[in-house]
Amino acid sequence: GQNAELDKLATLQAQKHNLDVAKLQACVKAQDDKAVRASMHEGETVGVDATPTMFISGRKLDGAVPADEVRLALDQALKDAGVAPPEHKPAAPEAKTPPAAPSK
Repeated sequence: GQNAELDKLATLQAQKHNLDVAKLQACVKAQDDKAVRASMHEGETVGVDATPTMFISGRKLDGAVPADEVRLALDQALKDAGVAPPEHKPAAPEAKTPPAAPSK
């Protein structure tokens, strides 16, 4: 499965970098993944199917969401809660340097 492929990749990388492969494999096998599995299960139950995923007042935003969209969702959540959202100042335009004069 997928874990076997990841283990194989980790072993190849360990060999490539002259690491102790036996210690690496022992460490991987000794890890307790219960907390990770519980977290994954919890995410699945609420519909998380992408990384990153955010929930803002029940609204799901998944994947690489643009900052403006996150800001709109936060502002709406504040409005819904009876709180005025902060004013957003437009980003300052980047200063453009005039082109250098040609050298003579």
